[in-house]
Amino acid sequence: MSEQVLVVLLVLVLVGTVMLVPLKATTEGEEVVPAAGARTAARWRWGGVLVGAVAAVVVSLSMGLGRGLLLAAPVFSLGLVLGVVLGELRTPRPAGPVRRAAVEIRSVGNYLPPKPTAAVAAAAVVELVLLVWTTSIASADDMGRAGRALVRQCGEFSNSKTPWPGSFYTVPLGAAVLAGLLLAAVGLWRVVGRPRPTDGSGELIRDDHARRLTATTITGACGVLITVPLIGASSVAAAALVPMPCAPDWLELIGWSLLLVAGGSFILLGYSVSAILLPSGQQRRNRIPA
Repeated sequence: MSEQVLVVLLVLVLVGTVMLVPLKATTEGEEVVPAAGARTAARWRWGGVLVGAVAAVVVSLSMGLGRGLLLAAPVFSLGLVLGVVLGELRTPRPAGPVRRAAVEIRSVGNYLPPKPTAAVAAAAVVELVLLVWTTSIASADDMGRAGRALVRQCGEFSNSKTPWPGSFYTVPLGAAVLAGLLLAAVGLWRVVGRPRPTDGSGELIRDDHARRLTATTITGACGVLITVPLIGASSVAAAALVPMPCAPDWLELIGWSLLLVAGGSFILLGYSVSAILLPSGQQRRNRIPA
């Protein structure tokens, strides 16, 4: 139990420290991120980190039988994405009697990191297929809790393996992941749609780099949201399937394959954490049409 609190607090310290860095105006090539906008975004992200960390601790301590640990990472990601979204919504709009707007077409693809986004999307598909399958073959455990065991009949005897990622775990997990993805979609919509800031003379400021950083942070949060439950579900399912008495060979083969899925998810998790802590600004830059 104390390990759960320690892990969440460590994430809080690491992410919060980096989120507090961009409090001043920053320059990237010709792009200047206004100080007011940078401070607003950093403070709301920090607030999201705090809310997510506290919520993750509460969930991990209040829900037993492994559900709290499984939901802690998605809940933390929800808090982080919520902070990013609110930071975008609270970014100061251009003010003054005369406002200028850039004549341009922006899309979410301009700001998302292509390969990591594709990897996170692929992981989401794998997780969906895995959880639908494990839920469909799950049974009740010896205490009558539905969707927590895998039962195989061996002649006159039955063999039961627990825990198993059935509906006991997948229903609350699916709700948390879906909420996180919807919130991330709102954040990306805001990243693309918000107006460009202006300087003291009313000239438009290029802020594409700041938008890419925000989109990369959201991608990293979605990566954590997806990969931590995928690692947990695939590892638990593999432990139940390898070995499984009276099971066909193909079922054991699935178990070994799930270990590979867990290993690959660890790699993606590493990128996701680094994208949250140090979002890369190396993507292709956009130009404002003259």
